[in-house]
Amino acid sequence: MLLAISDASVLVDMADTNLLGPLTKLPYRFVVPDFVVKEITRDAQRELVDRLVGTKKLSVLTASGDDLRLIEALLKDHPALSYADCSVVILAERNKALILTNDSRMRKVSERRHLTCHGTLWIIGQLVQKTVVTAEQARRALLLLHEANPRLPKAECDRLLRELE
Repeated sequence: MLLAISDASVLVDMADTNLLGPLTKLPYRFVVPDFVVKEITRDAQRELVDRLVGTKKLSVLTASGDDLRLIEALLKDHPALSYADCSVVILAERNKALILTNDSRMRKVSERRHLTCHGTLWIIGQLVQKTVVTAEQARRALLLLHEANPRLPKAECDRLLRELE
């Protein structure tokens, strides 16, 4: 089963749209670095993440000493990224994993390192395609996100909304 490592932005979007549980039904093993878990500070979101960790639907990865050195080096080369973002990139490299992020800077760095990245909109499409949620559930979630997360690409959101009609 393919490994998918998520950053905080995707976990927050999935939690805020009640799609965090359904996300874990996709054919991936979902993991998150411990540094990312620490970025989830809102109680409701953290409770959902903790519940999935407790039921082993989401695993927490801890960086090794070698990983920490690589994270520090990446952070030095890309100071616009957070430590948690760098941990996602390094752990995805080490584990040959897919990256789930909405962060454009992290995507650029990851893609230069030949890592595959997808974001919230791709996940919503996958949830419908794999019949984990209905098109109507996905549409409602996307409308919520459209209002709550202005960083998501408007044109792509609009396209997905039309597809879900």
